[in-house]
Amino acid sequence: MAFRFESTAGARRPIGLGSWVLPVALATAAALGAAVGLGGSAMRLALLSLAALAVPLLLVLPTFRVVEVALAALYLSRLGVLVGAPSAINHLHFPLLVLAAAMATRAPDRSPRRIASSIGVAAIGLLVIAVLSAIANGAGVAAATLVWLVFAEPFLLIYAIVRDPPVGGDLTRTGRLLIAFAVLQVPFAVWQAATLGRGDVVQGTFVAQGAGAHVMGAASVVAAVFVASTSVVRPPRLRTIVTVLLLLLPVLADAKQVLTLFIVAFAMVSAMRSPKYWRASLVGGVALAGMLALVVKYVPGWQLLTNTRLFVDGLAHKVGIFALIHSYFDSWSDWLLGIGPGNTVSRISLMALSDYGGRSSLLPRLGVDASPIATRLFAMDVESYLARSGTGSSAWSFVFSWAGLFGDLGLLGVASYLWLGFVVWRATRGLGADRRFNGAHITMMALALLAAVYTYLEEPGATLAAAGWIAFVIAERHTNGAGDRDSRARDNS
Repeated sequence: MAFRFESTAGARRPIGLGSWVLPVALATAAALGAAVGLGGSAMRLALLSLAALAVPLLLVLPTFRVVEVALAALYLSRLGVLVGAPSAINHLHFPLLVLAAAMATRAPDRSPRRIASSIGVAAIGLLVIAVLSAIANGAGVAAATLVWLVFAEPFLLIYAIVRDPPVGGDLTRTGRLLIAFAVLQVPFAVWQAATLGRGDVVQGTFVAQGAGAHVMGAASVVAAVFVASTSVVRPPRLRTIVTVLLLLLPVLADAKQVLTLFIVAFAMVSAMRSPKYWRASLVGGVALAGMLALVVKYVPGWQLLTNTRLFVDGLAHKVGIFALIHSYFDSWSDWLLGIGPGNTVSRISLMALSDYGGRSSLLPRLGVDASPIATRLFAMDVESYLARSGTGSSAWSFVFSWAGLFGDLGLLGVASYLWLGFVVWRATRGLGADRRFNGAHITMMALALLAAVYTYLEEPGATLAAAGWIAFVIAERHTNGAGDRDSRARDNS
């Protein structure tokens, strides 16, 4: 017996796995179960053995399966760490998505307007800028690669799926898997809220992560947007139930930034649509605004959204980071290339710091050391924004993605990243023209707004959740033969 995997090119690749996959899978499951029970070195040895077995198997899987494995690693790795797995598995999605993107290059780019190739070229352009910035500022190649990877990873996922997409039943199962990962957050979040209380401790499967509550909240709202805007969940009543459950999770996690800015993004994208859709958008906007008003009125802590003085003082502090970064500029080239990858307030910069809560033990081994500039900026941030806001909220921190991208890679880095976003925005134009609304554009707009609040563009739990859904809807549209029709629907933003 042989399993057959379908590739985009239409060729069927018989792989003689039937005689040994099931026995090996059962033996592996038994070994991992025993290793979990024993813990310690046994767990690490079992994981290394599993990795040695998995690598050759991944190379013969279709590209979209490797992406699915990466998403599974993203959503489930922290649960594995809780039962004794090494923390390095939290980063497993990075090499898996690089592998998926490399595998996808084998397939011809048949996407309309060569969307995949445009994403690939723009991603390479961002890498070139990161390397040039490292050379100009004496930073290491490792720092340049890591900063690039953190920002480019969601686009690698979209590239892999769009260039070599699942088709037919495989595409349907990919959509169901995305829903499963999102809905999995519900029991975990409810249990955490019931036993630990509401707030930052509600993290779903993103447990023991510093920004786990915000990441889980963002991933849940992203899923709610796509469940509501697509036909992945077909029964209208079930679609409504799933959407409401997912929207409740950021309330339990006290993710005020996420829910508020997604509503703002909904309003902004709706205003860009043709006036004939405004009435429908207004109904949705009023419903969301009403939900937020109820939460602000009755849920403790959300009243901060009405504190105008806090907003003014917090924003004044926040935008000060650009003046501080500019004070370290030595020449005009710093405007273009920044002051080096890992040198300001990007996520990689912070994870190298000993005082940062999410410090990585992996970075020093890769040759990425703490930058004196990043150390000073972070110290100034902690000393001032906590006292100024009175809440300790990351909303008023110096640390946010747009500042980190500009500081590390300069205006060219920002422009290159925006070009990547524009390619995907253009690829999803027309979605929602004959449906409720454009979930892809709302999600992208919301993440752009959230990137001015915190490091959301560098949080894989948020960006890969969004990228998975965006890639799915692009693949769904074009594999169903609707790409040309929808691309002409210019009246939808």
